Amino acid sequence: MSGMSCTASYLAGWRSLLRNWKVLLLTYGINVLLAFIAVGPLSNLLTRSIGRTTLGEKISSTFDYTLITDIIRHEGSAFEISLAVVGSFMMLYLPWAVFYQGGYMSIIRNDNTRVKLKEFWRGGAEYFFRYLRLTIYTLGSTLFVLYILSRLLINEVQPFNLDSEGPLMTQFWGSILVFLIITFIIGIFKELAKNLIAASDKKMISTANLLAIKGTFRSRAIFLSLINLLVLFVAAALYFLLRKLIGSHLIPAIIIGQLFLIYRLAYKYIRLASYYYYLKPEPML
Repeated sequence: MSGMSCTASYLAGWRSLLRNWKVLLLTYGINVLLAFIAVGPLSNLLTRSIGRTTLGEKISSTFDYTLITDIIRHEGSAFEISLAVVGSFMMLYLPWAVFYQGGYMSIIRNDNTRVKLKEFWRGGAEYFFRYLRLTIYTLGSTLFVLYILSRLLINEVQPFNLDSEGPLMTQFWGSILVFLIITFIIGIFKELAKNLIAASDKKMISTANLLAIKGTFRSRAIFLSLINLLVLFVAAALYFLLRKLIGSHLIPAIIIGQLFLIYRLAYKYIRLASYYYYLKPEPML
């Protein structure tokens, strides 16, 4: 395929984000709001339960399961409500994640222009149901792979015939490696499919999915995904290094954590945009 190189596609993704940086602040604000709504009740419960005791310091060094049983026994109703809110958040976050990916896509397709935020809302609504189906397919495939690997691992384990835990750990890490490789491939397919679905402008996504499958195993598509992951890995390593250097200083730790959250949202935009520029020179659908 002629056209942009992988590096050029990745840098073009960054330029697209920098032109439309306001959408990053918008998605960050909504993510923080959703997290606050979900975690708030559970955080208040834990603060009320252990805030005035020394248990908090003990938990930071060694996790104590008896604490959980004590909270459930004395704060059972509040604990159940808090967990229900967290579960509701997960159910709410999935459609929101699908929606903002559609919004990102709509902004990215306004190539080399700075667009108003209303384009984000329009794109999120336009692509929502097609991207939701795509998410269900990829999530289902990932869970199916995880189930198969777990069953294979369980079937291989014969506790009474094990001379040592060495073979078991080898099989375990081998399964983890296979799972990571498969999810890596599924991730490439998903980014290609999102771009092809938007390019086709059709309600049915089967044709776009088939084209995405064909393009997933191209060396340049794989290399572009590796570039995105490498930069994410460097950012994550820098984040954990800074957290270690900061130690128990609360405010700097919160700031660094929020900056890393913003970068993870930026990563999703850049990854999607880089595949847009990767595909752009090639006729699609």
